[in-house]
Amino acid sequence: MLRVKGFTLLEMLVAISVFTVVGVASYTTLNNIQRSEEISRERSAQLKKMQRVMTILERDLMQTTRRQVRVDEREPSKGFMWVAEFLLESEFDGMVLSRQGWRNPNAMLQRSTVQSIAYRVQENKLQRLYFIYPDAVSGTEPKESTLMEGVNGFKVSVYEEDTWQRPWESENIPHAVAVELDIEGLGLITRKFLLPGDGKSHRPTAGPDGGSGNSGQDDIGDSDSGGIPDEK
Repeated sequence: MLRVKGFTLLEMLVAISVFTVVGVASYTTLNNIQRSEEISRERSAQLKKMQRVMTILERDLMQTTRRQVRVDEREPSKGFMWVAEFLLESEFDGMVLSRQGWRNPNAMLQRSTVQSIAYRVQENKLQRLYFIYPDAVSGTEPKESTLMEGVNGFKVSVYEEDTWQRPWESENIPHAVAVELDIEGLGLITRKFLLPGDGKSHRPTAGPDGGSGNSGQDDIGDSDSGGIPDEK
């Protein structure tokens, strides 16, 4: 009489358990890999946005011109650049300045090449505002663009008279501007911009320790921030 050989019930249960464990482990590993790729893509996109923000900031700051700025239909400010906490209803610091170099080929548009711009943070969004005309007409709303989301901090400091200052309002163009952005997912990022400057300060040549003057925090962008003293 032939005997039919096969798995016992216990062996079947053990085999099913092993396959289940292997399947769950494989799924977990694959899910973790996919999640890591998603996080990497998100961080890469954030860094690209941050680099774009720094490029725009550098362009605006490097073209700062000697023209008084007007905010909220007030009288023109005393200086060419204005930095203060809660300026323009910002949740953190705000910055206002006039910049030159706004292209107007052959004067085709009825405006000058000088542009009044401002930076602020509202609803955790870094915004850049500008008016068509440097002296905005009463009731005119500025054009607004969102540069970055997830902003948990925005601090602007100005280097003048051999020290970092904030708030700041002066008839001089400063020698340097430091911008700190606290970005969700990226942390605190600091960037220092060298400007032509025309005040009483000596152009910074080294940090307080004799080094390059970098803050030890992340600098993003192409501008050379070496030679700017750290904030204290």
